[in-house]
Amino acid sequence: MKPERRMEKNLSNRAKQIWEIVRNWEIGEVVNPLALGKALEQSQIEFIAFSCPASSKEKEDLEPDLMRSLFLERCKGEMQNLADVIMPIKPVRVTIILSDLEPRRTWGWQMPQSEITGMCRLMIEEKAMLLPPNWQVMLWSQVEARYGNNYTQLYNQVMQSAHARRLADEYRKSEIQLTRFRRSGKQEYALGKVAQYAAEGQILRRVFPDAILVQCESNAPLVKDKMYYLLGESLPIIHPFM
Repeated sequence: MKPERRMEKNLSNRAKQIWEIVRNWEIGEVVNPLALGKALEQSQIEFIAFSCPASSKEKEDLEPDLMRSLFLERCKGEMQNLADVIMPIKPVRVTIILSDLEPRRTWGWQMPQSEITGMCRLMIEEKAMLLPPNWQVMLWSQVEARYGNNYTQLYNQVMQSAHARRLADEYRKSEIQLTRFRRSGKQEYALGKVAQYAAEGQILRRVFPDAILVQCESNAPLVKDKMYYLLGESLPIIHPFM
């Protein structure tokens, strides 16, 4: 029996109603259906999503507007529409994670991390109140702190993995722009991205054990999904608006 069918068979009535909604919205393929079933049985449905700060392509300069961050600019309306459909059945919380560590870790910025995090924190203070009342915004650095700041250990573990190198090659060959703010070669960059996603996947699973990760990136979502569970079981991942 397929995992989705096995999960569906054991759902309560209310969870089954929500599953029907999620399935109707799903564009790709749900990752970890059994964990999704567990998430749907919670008293509150929690969706989480990464939102990368908007920035200049020419220099180290963040766009100081939370609503211009990637997920909020592209998917905010659709995300709330999905939440609105579910809320008559169960309460819904949407947690947006603003990726304040991305510029230095991925783009190769030299700007001090304290400045970047300070700018991201200011974005949240100025605009988070404009989001629906069932939404909250966190910094990724706050999420890592809840985990215990062991990101580097997880990252280094992946960098030594032959499987990670194969996945990095798959990522590198996919239709993804690998040049933005990058000072290293494509293969090195791709391997670093695999390690980053793998570490983040484990941290998310520990900090938000009953949440559902919403993936809205259109570039190679299947490859990125694999990264999240490279180090073990991942959160359930859905793709409702790619």
